[in-house]
Amino acid sequence: MKYSIVNLLTSIYHFFPVKLFLVHLKYNLILVAFWIFLAGFILRWWGNDFGVPLLFQDPEYLGRVDFFSYLILGACCGAFIMAFQIASYIVNSHRFHFLASVSRPFVKYTVNNFVFPLAYILIYLFSTYHFQVNFENVTKTDIVFNLSGFVLGALFFYVLSLTYFFTVSKDIFRMFGVDILKKRELRRTRRVQLKSNSWQRISESSRPESLEFVDTYISGFGIRKARDTAHYDRELISKVFRQNHTAAAIFEIAVVLAMLFLGFFRDIPVFMIPAAASIFLSLTMLLMLASAFHTWLKNWSVPVFLILALSINWLSGYEWFGKRNRAYGLVYDSLQAELPDSMIFDQQKLASMKLDSEVGLKSLINWKNNASVGKQGKPAIVFLNVSGGGLKSALWTLYSLQMADSACEGRLMRNTRLICGSSGGMIGAAYFRELYLRSLTNSKINLYDHYYAERISKDMLNPIGFSLAVNDVFLRLQRIQVAGIQYTRDRGYEFERVLHENTEGVLDKSIAAYSEPEHRGLIPWMVFTPTVINDGRRLLISSQPVSYLTFTPAQSGTVIKSVPEDIEFTRFFKDQRADS
Repeated sequence: MKYSIVNLLTSIYHFFPVKLFLVHLKYNLILVAFWIFLAGFILRWWGNDFGVPLLFQDPEYLGRVDFFSYLILGACCGAFIMAFQIASYIVNSHRFHFLASVSRPFVKYTVNNFVFPLAYILIYLFSTYHFQVNFENVTKTDIVFNLSGFVLGALFFYVLSLTYFFTVSKDIFRMFGVDILKKRELRRTRRVQLKSNSWQRISESSRPESLEFVDTYISGFGIRKARDTAHYDRELISKVFRQNHTAAAIFEIAVVLAMLFLGFFRDIPVFMIPAAASIFLSLTMLLMLASAFHTWLKNWSVPVFLILALSINWLSGYEWFGKRNRAYGLVYDSLQAELPDSMIFDQQKLASMKLDSEVGLKSLINWKNNASVGKQGKPAIVFLNVSGGGLKSALWTLYSLQMADSACEGRLMRNTRLICGSSGGMIGAAYFRELYLRSLTNSKINLYDHYYAERISKDMLNPIGFSLAVNDVFLRLQRIQVAGIQYTRDRGYEFERVLHENTEGVLDKSIAAYSEPEHRGLIPWMVFTPTVINDGRRLLISSQPVSYLTFTPAQSGTVIKSVPEDIEFTRFFKDQRADS
């Protein structure tokens, strides 16, 4: 009984799928890390604060979460699985020489290398089912139907890929016409002395330490014994693996070209795939790069990759290296704006501060004349500070302003002097402010219509994520013209384009377009205050001159002058058309 258990455990240990699982843990932790990274999203180990798990468990496509959204997500997952199989085959196939003797070795390899992909798919299906039942109130029938789309999508890409490898993947018999019936003639033998007068000819079966012994493997719908390849010339085996590596590399190049080709059609709504699908595509590209590195550089791939990564990180600090994300409307071919020293900066501020203060006071008087007055004959001044938080914050800010202004019988916007804040909240506030400005001359606009909340909450992440996956990370091939100036098209442009599309173009204006209505006190004044990452200063972006907000006077009795803590955007970049 004990002997049978040992034999069973030994057979399991030498079973090809088990062997591949252990080899990955022993030699390929980077490949395993990709699966752990993806599983972490589904299990909410990370990314939960940013809502990343929801992108996988509730994928949106063309404004709907349905069978087709899961189908596309599954197809992109299938692409990642195939990239994993190719990378795994390239780095591990030399450890299993028996593969050279089977028909279509890569196909057999992928069939047996199922542990990590299958584990991830099962985790995804169970966790998504649980999420949909408990949080989305979707019927179990609909959930099963939608999740079947994910499985079918993954199978479709997997089968499509295997069709290619069925055609090009070869074994040692197909490549060199080796006849298995004549294997004795190819076996290398040598004579050894057993006793003083007894000799026997035996086969050489020594193998390098890197080789892994496999007893059985999955083939079709059954389990087969692995053939002994000690009698085959190692050079023939290497040629078989090189041929399969080349076929895999061609497949990788075709997939990359297809992804870049799709990037040229990202304006078409049908190509705006779910954001989680774009994550799969990005990781697919990274896996392909990793396998290509190993194919070309072999054992030198890891040190060369580290050196290359560190070099790119160092070079990225220089303007001449790579593409920069640029603000559309600014001119970049003029002289670079330079921050003068503190003394000159003070003189410039003092010269402009008095004039700007007078303009600001005049604007304040205009606001006072337009604001609603209270019982004591004086207007109440309102300052709005909105929070960040992406699309959720934009919707919350817009909806809150709609409710508050409605409760104040339309007096909130009239009495609001300043709006500031960050991120999505400023987008929602800017959207409501623009609608308010238009309502002053168009009585048909109902500021409190729920229609506007639906517009601002429409998906923006899918096109931005797709642009990041197929364009920004690796190659930025497309260019766009804005106000007669050529810019590289990146995810920043996609963000603006989709925002204008969702809001029907009402925010498609320059900074200068708001100068007059803000100065006249018709609408609240808005100031955007991003941080300059180079030195930590604040950049004050406003249609009004605001040098008095950037002046920090030195304390009396000190020699040191004021510190230029804040930079006025429109004045500092006036030669670069900042108001555009």
